Amino acid sequence: MKSLNYILLLIIVAMCCIGACRKPIPPKPFFPLDEEMRAYFAVPDSGSWYVYQDSASGVFDTMRVTNRGNNSGAPLPFIGEGYMIIYECSRNHRMRADVRTYEDYYAFDVSYPAGGGHYIRKEKGGEGFTAHEKVTVLDSLILSGETYYDVLQSEERTSFLGTFTKLWFAKDIGIIKKHVIGGGGGPDSVFYLVDLSLIKP
Repeated sequence: MKSLNYILLLIIVAMCCIGACRKPIPPKPFFPLDEEMRAYFAVPDSGSWYVYQDSASGVFDTMRVTNRGNNSGAPLPFIGEGYMIIYECSRNHRMRADVRTYEDYYAFDVSYPAGGGHYIRKEKGGEGFTAHEKVTVLDSLILSGETYYDVLQSEERTSFLGTFTKLWFAKDIGIIKKHVIGGGGGPDSVFYLVDLSLIKP
């Protein structure tokens, strides 16, 4: 019996020694989003809304941010700041937008349930955006009497059942203009921002 107690004591001591020798796992470093990416793409919080008007028909389209949550991307040796934003549109498709930090770059991705989308990428330490999707930065753009500066215009993409083929973004606002190819030979719809209510995160 004494030998059994002695063996148990040795096991307990050995386990304590192993636990004491184990090095604590250091916390993963946090890599924030690039400030330019944040200003263009990670702006609105849940409850924000935008109102656009179609220049062809005059109809209005209300786009609401129904969900904005954390999205740090794939498993990495660091925690990358990122967000997933859901937009619900009254006249067009629901859109999901993701903006996040990766190891060597930052990325913004819009996807539609019908297919298609936009992808804009910026290299870490680089100037401007890369050719994954060609973007144009306009010095200014006037919409409904309002002047927006440093407007980012996406490359035109293939249209899927009324999804937007081109988007325009203003810093600290988000999407200010949306373009969709008209169906059945009809005119293109170009939606201009006419009103908004932004809730800042």
